[in-house]
Amino acid sequence: GLLREHMASFDHFVEHDLHRIVCEANGVTLDPVAGAWRLEYESVSVGTPSRDDGGNDTLAPSTSSARAAAAAALAAAASPNAPPANSVFTPHEARLRELTYSAPITAKVRRVFIRADGEDSDQRDVLIGRLPIMLRSKLCVLHNKSDAELERLHECPMDPGGYFVVRGSEKVCLIQEQMARNRILVE
Repeated sequence: GLLREHMASFDHFVEHDLHRIVCEANGVTLDPVAGAWRLEYESVSVGTPSRDDGGNDTLAPSTSSARAAAAAALAAAASPNAPPANSVFTPHEARLRELTYSAPITAKVRRVFIRADGEDSDQRDVLIGRLPIMLRSKLCVLHNKSDAELERLHECPMDPGGYFVVRGSEKVCLIQEQMARNRILVE
């Protein structure tokens, strides 16, 4: 039904459209006085869902709130209830800890320094953001799991997915279907 198409649309976005969107900004040139820099995006990838306890849900934390977030992260790490760093991050944990179930977006960026006598370049992987992951999509840890495995992960086997966990709350993108009026469009 519509839910399957909704998840297929998200998977297509991650696999194809995200790369196209980021690479459209290719060849960004900065022109300082001494020489020009050009940034070229060569590839974009979305990793596996992971914890992001560093307070990245806010746009620009002040120095004091950054210190508070770092102290909270250290306290959570020292807590006996904190999950091991190498354990799988699940939507259930995101709900309980009020985190966003998301994955890092990494771009392979080539930085070119243009001078009168030639070019120098280097290449590196750069974290450009985080993407909330739709439950039961291909990137989700729940994808293609059996009922027993879902129960072991504290998820309901009857839950069809198709939604996001953002700051511990479940968020749904509503699908709307509208009838097209029988009109001729002239450009």
